[in-house]
Amino acid sequence: MVIRASPLIPEMRQAYFQCTVCNFPVDVEVDRGRIEEPAVCRNCQSKYSFQLVHNRSLFMDKQIVKLQESPDDMPAGQTPHTVTLFAHGDMVERVQPGDRVTVTGIYRAVPARVNPRMRNVNSVYRTSIDVLHFRKTDQNRLHQIDDGTHLTDERVCMIMNLAKRTDIVNCLINAVAPSIYGHEDIKRGILCLLFGGANKEDKTGNKVKLRSEINILLCGDPGTSKSQLLQ
Repeated sequence: MVIRASPLIPEMRQAYFQCTVCNFPVDVEVDRGRIEEPAVCRNCQSKYSFQLVHNRSLFMDKQIVKLQESPDDMPAGQTPHTVTLFAHGDMVERVQPGDRVTVTGIYRAVPARVNPRMRNVNSVYRTSIDVLHFRKTDQNRLHQIDDGTHLTDERVCMIMNLAKRTDIVNCLINAVAPSIYGHEDIKRGILCLLFGGANKEDKTGNKVKLRSEINILLCGDPGTSKSQLLQ
């Protein structure tokens, strides 16, 4: 399940170098973020005379996606694992947070450096996946219209009837993480987070706008299902 998707990031795929002596151009392919600057100009034989020209280099869209194990397929009490995905080119903006997807890609492991200036590397590796294809596994949930413009009359009638119920808050509380017993106050706070509030303006004349978003801080002892509740 996708839990986070970054904004688009321009990533250089082909660097354009130009000699400062004779203006001789050279195109260099970028290999996994590394740019190898030409040492000698083939035209005038000058050494280390090249300058990178950014506005003539080739860039490609890149997006970082966080993927998490589906909570439906996990045993109770187990923390879900996450993996970082790198989407390039046509694969960007294919998924959104909340989508359930199956990913095909290249699994990579890169050694983590304690200090970028040091050549020594640790035995710890950071793993990621270069995305080749996304396949959405829950189409009904992924493409559901949330703005209310395509709701049927029966759906609207059902929502209105639910709103008239006196126990609607308790029903919604029971619908939050139904596999976890108790924690009604925590579930009530999560409901406030999901529904949000209303935009308001300060009436004192300071022209301060109050946001509609509600943020919560959930603290507790280990093993009290905090991660499962926030899913």
